[in-house]
Amino acid sequence: MLKKILLALTGFLMLLSCELTQKNDSQIADSTSRAVESGSSGEVIIISKNSSGDVTFTVTYSDEKMIVQLFVKKSGVQFLGPIISDSQQEINGNYEYSYTASADNFESGQYIEYRYYSYNGSAQCFSPGPAEADWSQSYLYDSLTEDTGGSDDSGSNDSTDNDLTVGALDTIFMVPQSNGGVTFSLTVAEEMNVVHLFARKNGNQDYVIIGVQEDGETENADGSYTYSVTREDAYETGDILEARFYTFSPTSGQIFLPGPGESEFTSYTYGDAVDIGNDDSTDDSTDETDDDSDQGEGTIDVDLIPLTSGMEMTLQFENKTNFYDDSQVYLCVLARDSTSQWCFLEPDGTLVPLAAGESSEAWTYNLADINGFQIPSNTSSGRCYFSYEKPVIMSALIDGAGNIGIVQPNLADSGDPNQDIYFEWMEFTVGTKAYWGNSTQVDQYCFSYTESLYAGTDSTYLVNSVGIEYTRDEIFSAFSNIIPSEFSVLVEEPYRIVAPCKIQGGFSDGDTYGDYMDSYVDEVWTLFNTQQIVLDHPRGRFVNELGTGDQLVFYKYGLSETDFSTANRVNGPIYITDKPNSNELFEGSGVLAEGVSGDTESNDDQLALQAWFCAALNRHNATALGGDIGGLPLADWNNVDTYYPAPYTSNAANHYARFWHEMSLGGKAYGFCYDDVNDQATLLFTGDDPRALVIDLLWN
Repeated sequence: MLKKILLALTGFLMLLSCELTQKNDSQIADSTSRAVESGSSGEVIIISKNSSGDVTFTVTYSDEKMIVQLFVKKSGVQFLGPIISDSQQEINGNYEYSYTASADNFESGQYIEYRYYSYNGSAQCFSPGPAEADWSQSYLYDSLTEDTGGSDDSGSNDSTDNDLTVGALDTIFMVPQSNGGVTFSLTVAEEMNVVHLFARKNGNQDYVIIGVQEDGETENADGSYTYSVTREDAYETGDILEARFYTFSPTSGQIFLPGPGESEFTSYTYGDAVDIGNDDSTDDSTDETDDDSDQGEGTIDVDLIPLTSGMEMTLQFENKTNFYDDSQVYLCVLARDSTSQWCFLEPDGTLVPLAAGESSEAWTYNLADINGFQIPSNTSSGRCYFSYEKPVIMSALIDGAGNIGIVQPNLADSGDPNQDIYFEWMEFTVGTKAYWGNSTQVDQYCFSYTESLYAGTDSTYLVNSVGIEYTRDEIFSAFSNIIPSEFSVLVEEPYRIVAPCKIQGGFSDGDTYGDYMDSYVDEVWTLFNTQQIVLDHPRGRFVNELGTGDQLVFYKYGLSETDFSTANRVNGPIYITDKPNSNELFEGSGVLAEGVSGDTESNDDQLALQAWFCAALNRHNATALGGDIGGLPLADWNNVDTYYPAPYTSNAANHYARFWHEMSLGGKAYGFCYDDVNDQATLLFTGDDPRALVIDLLWN
């Protein structure tokens, strides 16, 4: 935790840093090879190697420090970052801090660089310099003399040989450390917003780090960035290690390394030598990654099943589970026809009306027996269920209005017969020359799948892909490693991870964590009772009344209005009638889904505003303000940078939903019912001749 606090402070307090100049002295004393550098503020830094090959890093300050942290690079890859404040010794009025790295960490021919951070309670110092790219000169481990490139006065290393210490671009390295440790690193050409690591040992997924960029980012002298993380005490000689990185930046989008396929990993046998040189060689997977970067809108890359005359589009499935045979995959498609009657879909595109008392056994097909489905136009409210080992269990009945309804899976019911079935579903509507659809984790995650929408008649092309490509083991491991402890109750091994209010003892009102969001709701209500705020919504600008208590009251103004006087109101009052309880907040129900009878405009305005409030509460950005309009602060609710403030454990939020955004293609996910607010959900749409939806079914 302390390390995270230090790193979080680094960027903000960089301007307070002390810049040090260096004396390029090398000294030999006794049997120990030593490199000595001194700064303009009196710091003396010594790197020494004893006869056993252990390397000791020592820094002496003229004043006592509350915090001292050492960072060490080996052949261009940062592999140490210990906090050494507790190693303090007082010597002649000065304060010395040291750290010894055993010889097992180093090999002949490697170059070593260091960087120190210190804080004395009022000021901070970075040695050798304030910038994150400022490191010491490179010292050859064999002699610990200065690299032939030298060093300038700023302490940054301008050696022409510096690029030899940076790993080859887009290549994963696994460097063994002492005591069974390994440093996983990846060097890329640009800075990444998100970096995740997934590692296997002897074929089993057992290590996941989400957000490597938070603690493990290093900017290299050539402008590239290295992302690294060290796992300690985990491996023995002969262990087979496999690693895979996921990266995202707004410029390059999502890149999976070593390749786009979910089963592609870089392998290394623990104990073997590692070449970290930045030569021109990379593994073959680099080319695959380049190919993947061209995906999105592009030409077709899968064989589509034929489209039958009179049908609007096709739906097909690719079994990429690497585990289940087609005979173990079950498919069931339900939808309303043009008369709004519930039907099941036959593979030839026939919508067959459901009859009361029918079981889903009659609606379900085996992937081994069909190549997919034809879908007619005017097919609405569709759900496609897919399951492994057993079909999903549903039935048709007469609902309260006298119409045919469907008893679909209800995971909140512990007695539901689908509790022990591995199943997922997606949602869709097909119109004339149009398609709307999405993947969803609103209720649960059981296994990963992706959806790819193709459109066009003469030249079929990929519109977009959504969903999750990570394996099931990766998802369960990541969820357990990074999610706040309160949310661990949502894991129902071995079947699924459920939404906050879909499990007994979860986050429902009156349950174990039923008050989890209460303090944040109170904070939001206090804000809107004491400060008028402008909500700039596509339907208009909404401004709240002050001092209304638990019932929030708003009035609507025009889309460009800046004078929020009473005379300029165009609709209202519009209400959120009470503070939402836990169920209402997480599930968008109750006071966050109350319409107004008899007034269409007020009904639509109120539902729209309540949906926005629901989204902002789940994302913990309901108190985010940015700029002003007409002298009033503007709610910054459409700024994705305000969503789910880091870290996970600091703020009450729907971290279940947050997790799916971090794990999904493009950062889009349906993690709660109003996740489509500000276009954050996995909506696939085309109004240009939809041709096919292809669902890749995954497992491990």
